[in-house]
Amino acid sequence: MRFAATLLALAGLVVAAPVTDNRTNIGYIQLSNSDFVKPENNKRTQIGNIQLSDSDFVKPENNKRTQIGNIQLSDFDFVKPENNKRTQIGNIQLSNSDFVKPENNKRTSIGNLQLANTNFVEPKPST
Repeated sequence: MRFAATLLALAGLVVAAPVTDNRTNIGYIQLSNSDFVKPENNKRTQIGNIQLSDSDFVKPENNKRTQIGNIQLSDFDFVKPENNKRTQIGNIQLSNSDFVKPENNKRTSIGNLQLANTNFVEPKPST
């Protein structure tokens, strides 16, 4: 649940912007095209107002954990156990259908969240 709370906290740091601003809409969160640019001067990947260093995604061998920012996830956090057919991400378990995109409503379902197809569309950069 700490992982989910952290994701919600990170999402709260990103301010929504109008669609005319050439932004990528992920749910109710809109990210500009530059939000994912890795500038060479500081060797950091920028996601919204959050900057992650290159080492933020390194999986150190000593503790068998994947580090994303200050969050560390153990190897089993992403294991899909066969007994319950659920994908475990931290303490959150998602059923196989959580990622199904039903054709009837044109939405992608992630758990109880449904995202429209346009939620992941990245508009062409403005010229």
